Amino acid sequence: MALYPNCSPQNYIHNTSFYRAEGSPVTKGVILSLLSIFAIIAIVGNLLAIIVVYRNRSLHDPSGILLAGLASADLAVGTVGILTSVLYQWFNGYIISESSCAIRGYLMTVFIGTSHSIVAMIAVDRCIAISKPLHYRLYVTNKRTFQIMIVNVLATAVVAALPLTGLQDRSLGRYEFVHYLSGCWLDITNHPQNFTLSILISTCVIGILLTIITAYIIILFEAKRIDNHLVLLKSSLKERRRWLRKSTRTILILIGVYLLCTIPSTTFTLLATIYCKPIASPLTYKILIHWGIYINTVINPFLFGFTHKDFRQGYRLVFLHFSLIGTKVSRVHITQ
Repeated sequence: MALYPNCSPQNYIHNTSFYRAEGSPVTKGVILSLLSIFAIIAIVGNLLAIIVVYRNRSLHDPSGILLAGLASADLAVGTVGILTSVLYQWFNGYIISESSCAIRGYLMTVFIGTSHSIVAMIAVDRCIAISKPLHYRLYVTNKRTFQIMIVNVLATAVVAALPLTGLQDRSLGRYEFVHYLSGCWLDITNHPQNFTLSILISTCVIGILLTIITAYIIILFEAKRIDNHLVLLKSSLKERRRWLRKSTRTILILIGVYLLCTIPSTTFTLLATIYCKPIASPLTYKILIHWGIYINTVINPFLFGFTHKDFRQGYRLVFLHFSLIGTKVSRVHITQ
């Protein structure tokens, strides 16, 4: 029995022709403009979030470390992923060499995989914090959080390196320019090269999604239980519970937006892998498979500021700091 029974060489030839279909100049212009805006916001926003965590001592805890880790992964996606997609869209992929394309595909897999795993860690961290508030500091420490993050990055880097081994004849993947993504990654419709790795990646992402959804449900129920019993707690514990509720609200919104951006891309990737045939237009694939990640990368810094007072104050202070520097430079220039 074939490893990928729904596919044949004719399927892949048809898919290649389908996905290479050229869009209109107007569509290309709109996509290029959106990608450029995404790149600027993702880089500036996530860099600002990292600066805020670094400068604000109240965020030097496991939760803050995880948010800084997520912002770092999103900054990398914005720099390596969205910026190169702008170049690919502008030059139609013709400037890409095979080696640079492979490097881009590898880095994107590492950064996106790291982002997924950190969101799962954030969900589990908040689940522990709200379920076991009195034992949270015992279970979760800065050192332990940082160590788990490093292990996750290394594990993701190992899986992402499989397409670099040259074993695509065993369906362990090959990074190449993919027209329907306007970028270098795995062509998920090329089963002879990528089937095993596509299934492995999809399985890992589904496992992460199930972990996040389970933690999300637990957090919702625990938050409701806390609200019902808040009046029975001592005043010292009330303050602790209020802090947990505030940080938990941030995480619930963050996770909710992540699920909205990730589930469609995961579903489309898995369906394309299993059925080996187009189930939507090339533009739909382009938007849902990678753009879901791009949009999530752009939105996260705004979510930090919208739901977390420390981030709002931190953003305000950073903007004020750079505004004062700009004013001083202007005054010196006028004086000269």
